[in-house]
Amino acid sequence: MPGIGEHAAFTAQLVLARTVCPTLATVKSTAADAVGEVSETVGQAWLHIGQRDVRGAFGEMHRETPPRLQRRRRA
Repeated sequence: MPGIGEHAAFTAQLVLARTVCPTLATVKSTAADAVGEVSETVGQAWLHIGQRDVRGAFGEMHRETPPRLQRRRRA
């Protein structure tokens, strides 16, 4: 039969599990949400920068068409 000390230890563990664990789970969830939002924002920024660079590169390629090719198109 368990003694009073073992019963008290079990009760303390149960109280901790019911009060501290949900709090830690909430903190962990909040931290994960924050990290997810930051990484999503960084990803969108990189996507935006990449799209702008690609558009800029293609725009410059079109503007820098050699005169030889421009004459062929007109003819």
